[in-house]
Amino acid sequence: MPIQRLAFVAPLDEDDDVEWDADGGWCHVVAGHPFVAFAAEQGWESMPLPESYEDGDRAVCAWRTADGTLVRLTLDTVIAVTLVELQGDSTTATEAMIRSVWECRTCAEALSMLALVSTLGTAQARRELRSLAATGPADPDPRVVRAVEAAVHDARPAVRSEAMTVVRYLKWQEFRPSVEHLVRVEADDAVGSNTRFLLDMMRQAAGT
Repeated sequence: MPIQRLAFVAPLDEDDDVEWDADGGWCHVVAGHPFVAFAAEQGWESMPLPESYEDGDRAVCAWRTADGTLVRLTLDTVIAVTLVELQGDSTTATEAMIRSVWECRTCAEALSMLALVSTLGTAQARRELRSLAATGPADPDPRVVRAVEAAVHDARPAVRSEAMTVVRYLKWQEFRPSVEHLVRVEADDAVGSNTRFLLDMMRQAAGT
């Protein structure tokens, strides 16, 4: 069953949206988070999560709607993205309700915004790339590869660095030419160091 992924445009605010346990090892969605309240207002049934969803840097909640749609909320503190995943026979109505409250991006919408990445402000370009990292498909998509390639050639180090966020999250070998290019030409020390690390990881994963 396909999954519709929606990344909220507004960045995650860790101070307001997540809480940490006593030893700082796990984060949780705060009880008063707006989406939790929204789910309660809709009468969605809270659902247990499998242990595989446990992650110290990502807080996850899940619900089942009246029409059977599974809704998963993920607060990703690594890239400051709020992600909602919808899974069901028909998710259109649930998606429309969510979009009536929050501005969101699907993978296709993030790609559309990034089509002319050089015309976007730095903060917006970074947000769109993070949305792409969060919503990108499991299997390689040439449109995503091209978007990363364009961002790698951007004049701004912050945008080039965020392109590597997409590489780090999606882990496709198809990104390797862009990563290798950036390793050769990157002048920013921080971006270059991160990119070399990613290339080493890609080589290990590919056995080359």
